[in-house]
Amino acid sequence: QLAKKQFVCGDQYTIADMAIYPWIRCLDSGYNAAALLDLASFHNVQAWKARIEARPAVQTGLKINGFASEERFKNYSTPGKQ
Repeated sequence: QLAKKQFVCGDQYTIADMAIYPWIRCLDSGYNAAALLDLASFHNVQAWKARIEARPAVQTGLKINGFASEERFKNYSTPGKQ
């Protein structure tokens, strides 16, 4: 499916990518099932996941929800508060 596409439904980022990404990420970081499922062997999925994670809005979302390991929670809704 992803061998000839940048994203799930083609070359455009869509709601399908937004819906699937958390599940793929959770298989690794939530369920710790990366080794069991051999996620590293799914090269196209890993490349897709990297493209999703490179998006600035996804990076911000991970920070806001506390899933970004390098940054603590920030209050993005109130300017000047962190």
